Amino acid sequence: MENARKTVTILLQRVADGDAVAENELFSRLYNDLKSQAERYMRRQPRDHTLQSTALVHEAYARLFRGASTRWANRSHFLNVAAKAMRSVLVDHARSKHRQKRGGGHDRVSFDRIERAMKAQGIELLELDDALHAFAEKDPRAAKVVELRFFAGLSMGEVASVMDVPKRNVERDWTTAKIWLGQRLR
Repeated sequence: MENARKTVTILLQRVADGDAVAENELFSRLYNDLKSQAERYMRRQPRDHTLQSTALVHEAYARLFRGASTRWANRSHFLNVAAKAMRSVLVDHARSKHRQKRGGGHDRVSFDRIERAMKAQGIELLELDDALHAFAEKDPRAAKVVELRFFAGLSMGEVASVMDVPKRNVERDWTTAKIWLGQRLR
């Protein structure tokens, strides 16, 4: 496992240096992880959602490599950025659908799938995205916890590992975020 992580880190460095072969190999090595993330996202979307998980993976991956070169520290960092790219694709898709319908039929996600204590009836993806942006200005780390828990579907332990912070800090950030977002989204 450690060798696989080192290999991915080396590939990420080569990709940042412009190596197209490394980019293809990186995609092959991380495709299953990216596909799992996309499937977690898509499970929270309505059944009639027109975007499929495979398309979400490919669009997010394309966004990651569009434009300026980026350096990723390691596999976890890359997957974290990929989760943000997937969120961005879904939000853009929802905005496009909203514009097409001129105000109706927002995509809905249910916050209570993440944690039953939230007891939310359901919120619009665009509303959640706006609230998360506002929350990130107040508490960037806690907003990142929400993003990783809600959008990437990671456990508290996985979030702590990705963010390299103690699990108790993640739990505290999650509690803070639930309270703030709960008030904002009511």
